[in-house]
Amino acid sequence: MPIIKFVTWIAEKILDEAERDLYDPEKIQADLVNLANQLESGEITEEEYNQEETLLLDRLEVSQEISE
Repeated sequence: MPIIKFVTWIAEKILDEAERDLYDPEKIQADLVNLANQLESGEITEEEYNQEETLLLDRLEVSQEISE
């Protein structure tokens, strides 16, 4: 296998794994719990919480669409 094809194959495998991790519903739910804990402990503001929660819920929605 030529080196360029091998490097491309490796990059695709890394991208696939990153996407699986990004859209893993269990990880997203754990991140939501962690985010709530950060808000409760005062580590983040309510505005930061709302922004991050929106991103996480968007990822969760995409993950559900992917699994359909």
